Order: sequence, then C-alpha cells, then structure tokens
Amino acid sequence: ALNHAETLQLIKPSAIPVSRPSARSPTYTFLDSALQRVAYGLVAKDDRRRLHAKAAEALASLQSTDGAIAEQVAAHHEHAANRRQSKRWLGKAAWDAIAQGDTTKAIKYLEAALADAPEGGGSQHSKHHLLQLLGIQIALARGNASEQFFEIYQRSLETASNSSQGQRSGSEFRALWGLQSYHLVRGEIRAALTIGRLLMTRFVETNRDEGADCSRSTNHYKLLIHRMHGLAVMLNGQLDEAERHYDAVLDIYEMDRDASLRFSFGSDQAALALAHRCWTRTLRGDGVGAKEDAIRARRQAERLAHAHTSVHVLGVLALAALQCRSRTEAALAARETRAIAVEKNFPYWIAWSDVVLAASQSDPTGDPMRTMAAACARYEAQDAQQLLPVAYCALGEAGLAAGRLDEAHKAIETGLGFTRRGGVIVQQPRLKLVQSRILRALGDESGAAASWEDAYGGSKASGATLFLRQVTLDGCIHSGGQEQIMWQRRYHAAL
Repeated sequence: ALNHAETLQLIKPSAIPVSRPSARSPTYTFLDSALQRVAYGLVAKDDRRRLHAKAAEALASLQSTDGAIAEQVAAHHEHAANRRQSKRWLGKAAWDAIAQGDTTKAIKYLEAALADAPEGGGSQHSKHHLLQLLGIQIALARGNASEQFFEIYQRSLETASNSSQGQRSGSEFRALWGLQSYHLVRGEIRAALTIGRLLMTRFVETNRDEGADCSRSTNHYKLLIHRMHGLAVMLNGQLDEAERHYDAVLDIYEMDRDASLRFSFGSDQAALALAHRCWTRTLRGDGVGAKEDAIRARRQAERLAHAHTSVHVLGVLALAALQCRSRTEAALAARETRAIAVEKNFPYWIAWSDVVLAASQSDPTGDPMRTMAAACARYEAQDAQQLLPVAYCALGEAGLAAGRLDEAHKAIETGLGFTRRGGVIVQQPRLKLVQSRILRALGDESGAAASWEDAYGGSKASGATLFLRQVTLDGCIHSGGQEQIMWQRRYHAAL
C-alpha cells in the first residue's frame, strides 16, 4: 500500500531519523498538506491519540538537544491528550532556546507551557518555575521595569503562597528576588532595600553558620542575594557595605557549580559582581582596584560567552568609565554594549548605551543637549529610572557648556528629583556640584555655596571619594582667602 501511494505521488520517503539505527522501516511524509489533513481526519479519534503517543515516544527516544524536536514531542503529547507531558516538553524546548540565546522562542514556549496549566500534585511548583523563567526572558526582551515583568513576578509570588511547605521557600525567594530587580531598575531603591533586607534575613543570616556544608540551593540563594543587595545599597550611597556584598559573592562563587545560573537568572553573578564592584570602587576613588575588576569582569564574560552577561558587564563598565571622566573608554565600552544589544534585541541595554554615548560625546559641531535629551527620553521609555540621575546630570553639564543656563538648571533639578523620589542618592553629590557651577554662572553666589556644601557633605557621607575630589578641587579654584584655605585642606584630605 505504501509503495502504491508513493507511485501515485501521494507520499514520499522522508529524511526524518528513526529511533533505532538498526531499523529498516522507511518513513514517509505526504506531498500535499491538504491530503494529509483528509487522511488524518479518517483516523478514529482514539487511534489518533494512540499514534500521537507513539510518535512522541519515538521522537523522545532520539535524545536530541534540538529544541525543534522537543517542540514536536510536546505537540504530539498535546494531541494525545497528555497535557502534563506536553507542558514538560515545552519546558525542555524553552530551556534549549534559553541556552541558544533565542529569547523570542523561549518566551513562546514558556507562555504555551503556562497556558491552561494542568491541575494536580506538583503542578504549582512547576508553574512557579516556568513563571520565573518567563520573567527572566521578559526582562531580556522588554526590560526589568516593564509592567509585564512585574505582573509575572506578582503571579509568581501568589503561586508560591499556594505551594506546599517544602516548595514554598525556593518559590518565594525567586519571586522576591525578581521583584527586587524590578524596583532597582525603576530607581525605587527604598522598596528594593526593603525586599533585600527581607531576603538577607530569611536566606542568608539564618544559614550563616552552615559554612562549607551549605546545600547547593543555599549557596545559590546567598550568591544571588548578596549581588543584588550590593547594588541596592550602592545606589543608596552605602559604598563600603556594597563592596562587602560583592566580596561575599566572589567568595561564594564556584564556576562549575554556579555558572549555569546565567541561564535561569539572566546573567553570571560573578561577572556582574566584578562589574558592579568596579563601579563602586570608581566612586570610592580606588582607580587601581576598579581597573583590576574591569579586566576580571571582561575576562569572566568572555569565558562564558553569554550574550546578556556580556552586555550587562560592558554597560556597567561603560558607566564606571564615564563617571571618572574617561570619555573615550566609556564610549568604546558603550559601543560594544550597543552592538550586542542590537544583535540580540535587548532594548534596555540599547537605551542604556545611548545615554552613555550621548554623555561621552565631545563633538563641538553638534547639539549635545538635543542628543542627550533624546537619549534620556529613550531610556525613560523603558519605564526605567535607575540611570536618569546620571543622564540628567550629563544633560545639565551639556547645557552649562553651551551657555544654556536655564535649561541646564532645569535638567539638574529633574535629576535631583529622581534621587529624592527614588532613593538613588549616590549620584546626588555630582548633581549638586554641577548645580553649584550653574548657579555661580547665573550669579547666585549664596545658592552656589549651599549646593557646594551639599555636594561636599553628601560625597563625604557616602564615601564617594571620586566626587569628593571633584568638589574640593572646584572649591580650591573658585574661592579665595580663608575659604580657599579651607577647601585646600579638604582637597588634600580627600587625596
């Protein structure tokens, strides 16, 4: 019958591999999809389910790492009315897509797996795990500050509360960790600190005496919490504490055990800890330590060859270089960041790199204020605010250099507003310093002096020696008499 159908050009031999190399039975496919649908409809419903189950079993036995095979197995299980196995194989297909860096496919498979999730034992834990993976992929595709990301982690937290006691701990951890990242990117540092302190209390301090006997999951919790909370306290102006958190990450991290976290949590935690410690050390005025961390962060990212780790590391290193006035280095790193972000469609990092590139430009023939304002708008379009104090500070500096003092003053006030509302106070001293320069240019000497003192006090309180040196140098240059002597003493104390 098969030979006759082939002669009639209804079917043809297929190149689809069989499950056993020794098998000699040929495999065929229909030449016409409409004819295939007719033939399919002639098969009894129960027989169709049985044949789909056999097809799923045959494809699964190939032990292929091809995500397309996993997707086919999932589809056969769905048609065989085995929804649980269909969801399981969609999860496998999603993992294959994540490993290949195909965010679009990963989202497609995860959303399909979460649709009409089956009821029964273990399904809530599986649903939470899939939600957490989907949240990370949404963050890559649309940014951590997107409302869809927030909704997913809110659902994840609700799912965690319905889990069994044994599963609840890990489920709640992942949900809260995701929500902390959401608040950080939105510049809502106070909220991020609250979540971070809760995570520290529940998952770090309660297990601090386990030492080398820590379970794998406990080590992962500590690694992830210290890295994220380090960023929160750094943005809040607690630079010494931030560095201690990053040190803890690097003490805990083991490549063989922890490198795989880059797939389930977006980026490699050691590479990010090094990049953020570079940024922290830059602000603390430790140029040698910052340079060493930048080299190590790049090396770690290159070793792992994971696109989002690379773009995250390069973006942070570009910002660190910008803040210590290394404009050429900042622009080079920002261009690298942007190239990867465009290739892999990471819109948040495209907007981030545009801000750094606009702030590092030195073309006198262009309109730097217009370029910077456009970059600010693109970043704000990501529903993000973490970088806006830096962006509006750069916009104010551009306006001051162009003599557009009213616009410059407005930009600085906007930047300071973000620091006050959100708590990204580590950038306040630099904003206050630029504000003092603008007020001086406007002839408001008393206002300039007040901003000057605010900049000095803020940078000293946070340990931002980089800003402290800039503030005190300004004092040496722009003051006279006893006041200049005071600023000279402050400057030498900051060296």
